[in-house]
Amino acid sequence: MLDYLHLALLMMAVGVAGGYAGLLYLRYRHRSRHYLTEGQSLSHGIDVSGISGRVQRVRHDYVSELHSRPHAAGRRKDLLVVTRRAVGRLTYFRRRVSRDDVSTERDTESHCT
Repeated sequence: MLDYLHLALLMMAVGVAGGYAGLLYLRYRHRSRHYLTEGQSLSHGIDVSGISGRVQRVRHDYVSELHSRPHAAGRRKDLLVVTRRAVGRLTYFRRRVSRDDVSTERDTESHCT
């Protein structure tokens, strides 16, 4: 009986060590694959021509640019309404049907027919 216990513990230790070695190997492979050679680059440029005029206006007179933007007060109200509806549809906030409600519904159905 004791020999089976030692064998089981040994097999478990070998399995854990093998799993850890496999994890280390996968991490090594993952890291070594993502190094770039000297000529490669992952970055790319952006086109700032669309925003450069606005940046200049903000630098010149930031108060007028602040007032030129529409306020999102109505949007906030709409977001609150949508959020309230979404939360209200969650099962946690739905009304639970009690046993009394079920028996009352059965009684009215039997009297109506």
